[in-house]
Amino acid sequence: MAIHCCKRCRPLLAQRADVNAADETKATPLIGCVIGGDYGQVNSSLLDARADASMHAHDGFTAAKGAKRLRQKQIMEVLKKAVVHEWPSPSAGN
Repeated sequence: MAIHCCKRCRPLLAQRADVNAADETKATPLIGCVIGGDYGQVNSSLLDARADASMHAHDGFTAAKGAKRLRQKQIMEVLKKAVVHEWPSPSAGN
């Protein structure tokens, strides 16, 4: 499933799609990639594009909960840092 996530996410990232767009269950691309088994490049790319790691699906499920369930300690740490990271405001002139 991770291969499918990569194939779908990379072109969308290249087109600067909304990385926090949610599906009908309120799952985001970040949640989908973790559940799909992509713990590497796409997740990093989504986070670099300011995906909100704190977003949750309609049932409260988050990317971090998925990583924990799948025992992916490395991505859990990355997501944990991303949740507490405060992005500068776009109007701040970065």
